[in-house]
Order: sequence, then C-alpha cells, then structure tokens
Amino acid sequence: MDKLEKLDYEIELQINDAPRAYNNAPIGEILNFSAEGTDVALEILDSAKTKNRTWKNDKEIIEAINTLIVERLGSERERYYGLHFSCNSIFLAKRVEGYLRNILNQHTNRSGCHALNFLYKIEEIGDIRRASKHLKPILRL
Repeated sequence: MDKLEKLDYEIELQINDAPRAYNNAPIGEILNFSAEGTDVALEILDSAKTKNRTWKNDKEIIEAINTLIVERLGSERERYYGLHFSCNSIFLAKRVEGYLRNILNQHTNRSGCHALNFLYKIEEIGDIRRASKHLKPILRL
C-alpha cells in the first residue's frame, strides 16, 4: 500500500453482512467487541511484561488477555469475539487462537512458549515471516 486509506468500518461491516459471520451480532456490538479486543492486544503489546520479555509462557499471556477481555466485555458472545480480535490484532493466526483457547479452557496441559516467543521475536526483529517459525510446533497440532 502506497497511501493511507481511510475506511468506514461500519459501512464495510454492513456491505459484507458481518452479522452473519459473528453469530448474528448487531453492527454496534461487532464494533464494540472488535474495538475492545484490538485495544486489549495493543495493551498487551505495549505492556512492560512484553517489552521486558518477562511473560513466562503461553498460558500466562492468554490468561492476561482473557482477564482484560472479561473486564471489558459483558456477554459470552462479546468475550468470544473480543478474544478473537485480540489474537488477530497481535498477528496470531486462527490456528494459534485455537491453541490458546485450549490452554485457557484447560483442554491441553501445554505450558509452552510458542506464541509468546513469536511475539517476542516480532518485537525484536520486526519481521513477522521470520518470527513465525516459532509457531510451527502449534501448527503441527
């Protein structure tokens, strides 16, 4: 992209029939959980724990993200999609989001650092493609 482009996100949601993709959520609700989820992601990325590389494992970071989501969003649908937008906004693929949800829901005992190392590498080298090698163990699950 050579230029800055301003989009009217609300109109884009209407044109693309977004409620269908988000369990029939009204446009206003989609705007709310997407904004809150993105805000949580930015808070995590700007966190002193991220900058100082002191998160211990993937379980710790997903619990921190979820705590912020639960504080900011009321319904289960909002929380579900808020978490989706948080993962999406910090460049975590859908498959990685599933891995983190499994940790959060205690469906896996993994306390690895794959997602966390990916975030730290993005911060360190600024190259998502090179950093994504840390996600390969998750993608094989």
